[in-house]
Amino acid sequence: MMGEALAKSLDVPMENVHLKKRLAGIKGEKRYERINHTNRKIIMFERDLKFYINLSDYIDTGLFPDHRNTRQMVRELSPRTDF
Repeated sequence: MMGEALAKSLDVPMENVHLKKRLAGIKGEKRYERINHTNRKIIMFERDLKFYINLSDYIDTGLFPDHRNTRQMVRELSPRTDF
């Protein structure tokens, strides 16, 4: 219900909402095993950076909001390279 309410309030189609169940603390369940094999990635932008993330195959995307300032700091300290 929460996913549906959020999708409705943000005007996002439900097929674009990724709901997952974290199994931490449930006896006999493994927390971070792969849950799908889509290998489907979407582009996520953060400031002037671009990340490819997979919303379907694991519980986490690996791109955590609390690391945003650290990613910016690394960007500023890294030598500039053009690809």
